[in-house]
Amino acid sequence: MSDDSISDSGSEYLPDLSDDYSDSGDSCLEDDSDTEYLEDIEPIVDEDPNWNGYSWNFEVYYGKDTSFSLPDPVAANLSISEIIVVHLMKNLLDKGRHVVTDNWYTSYRLGNYLLTRDTTLTGVVRAGRGPPKKLVNEKLSRHQSTFARRGNTLVVKYMDKKEVNVLTTLYTAGMVEKCKTYFGDKTVFYNKPLHIEKYNSLMGSIDMADQLLEPYAFGKKSLAWFKKLGIHFIFRILLNSYLAYKNQKCYKKDFMAFILEVSKGLVFRHSPSGRAMLEAEEEAKSQKPTKMPNMDVIHSWVRFQPKKQKKCRICTRDFKKRKDTTYHCPGCPGEPGLCSKEHFIAWHSHPHKKRGSEAPRAGSSRQ
Repeated sequence: MSDDSISDSGSEYLPDLSDDYSDSGDSCLEDDSDTEYLEDIEPIVDEDPNWNGYSWNFEVYYGKDTSFSLPDPVAANLSISEIIVVHLMKNLLDKGRHVVTDNWYTSYRLGNYLLTRDTTLTGVVRAGRGPPKKLVNEKLSRHQSTFARRGNTLVVKYMDKKEVNVLTTLYTAGMVEKCKTYFGDKTVFYNKPLHIEKYNSLMGSIDMADQLLEPYAFGKKSLAWFKKLGIHFIFRILLNSYLAYKNQKCYKKDFMAFILEVSKGLVFRHSPSGRAMLEAEEEAKSQKPTKMPNMDVIHSWVRFQPKKQKKCRICTRDFKKRKDTTYHCPGCPGEPGLCSKEHFIAWHSHPHKKRGSEAPRAGSSRQ
């Protein structure tokens, strides 16, 4: 094993890691949980952030008896978590792809296998799944980092708020300068490992997919579990369609508008009654509103239904005070509030005053 000789303004620490990876570095943790969940791999379609959230493949995990198709006999030596990655990427292998995984999948052994299939790997790795013991046990200060390399595999340990180990078979050791501004305009500059910065930006694809699908998640508990699974599949398909259509047709609307347009299109194509309803709605929208002919209106002193309140026009106009009332005249423009029968009569006994006009505000003059 050879170390990457990097020295950058004292922000990282390079210990002597002259020994090879220990045998336990290739060990892999397996999870035999029978919990039912969806395993999603978010491959890199393009570094364009507009494609973040696109799902290439998924598999329903229903327990340790779940069967996976393997591309070659060598893959049978991998653990369950590693096989999941290979299984979901079986049609993307040998094409120079780059896969990003979290710490449940990443291991030194998986990285080596994927290299034999012309595929690179980057991911957060647990301490027992590849990093050398000396690197794992090394104590670092805030924003310090240390690298170790074996062949094409590079591991970095970085201390931010907590320690993190990231394994990659794609990137070389390097640093990027970052800055953070605290309260009081205090700015701190520090160096961060390059492939940790890349990992954070690329893993945003999974976060974006979860964020877009969360408002439409079927959270109601039901014995018919296939309903929840089926609805999840439908919205996953819709999200993929939305991202593809958005990037090919310069579609500017949001995901919700896309769902409504697709739903209307399907109803219009496959449901005669639904098509008639949509056509009637479109026709109603296209027609200009017609003015109703003048009709005799009935003036009466009645209560609002449903119950609500308006300020009494007479109290505001003549007494310069505000009084809310639940009674009004529905025959006058604006349905003015009138708190008593006397004020109802007073409001209609002044033909020289324009009915329905807004009463003056308190403190304003009236000619």
